[in-house]
Amino acid sequence: MYRAGIWSVVLILYACLCAAGCVAHPPGAVDTDTAVVVRDVSPHEAAFLIEKNAGNADFIILDVRKPDERAQGFIAGSVNLDTRDLNFTDRLAALDRNREYLLYDTTGSRSASTMSLMEEMGFMKIYTLEGGINGWKIAGYPVVTPENGFQ
Repeated sequence: MYRAGIWSVVLILYACLCAAGCVAHPPGAVDTDTAVVVRDVSPHEAAFLIEKNAGNADFIILDVRKPDERAQGFIAGSVNLDTRDLNFTDRLAALDRNREYLLYDTTGSRSASTMSLMEEMGFMKIYTLEGGINGWKIAGYPVVTPENGFQ
């Protein structure tokens, strides 16, 4: 009888611990501070991210095109890091992995490759612009050109 009582208490405690674990971590719960985010975004989503992060030094727009491509127009506030640069991987590895990055190129292929590389390197929040800057312009968003400022 005494053993049955002990086993009953043990089973009740076990059930409570299991239930508490389920409540503490409901399905689909994500800790946004530590969650890894790696995904493609539409031009509209990218514009929203840029607007939402205006003035945020931890949000970087990374243009991974060649300088001559960039000279034809780029997203305001973006930084150029040419994928064809011999030191590209080293320069990429030197970036802060805890910052948030929006990547783009001309059509989306080089930025997708860069996103995969950054994910392997341990970067936490990476977005790539679907359709690249071509998709951005088709959606009606502005670009900056060195010769005449905003377009």
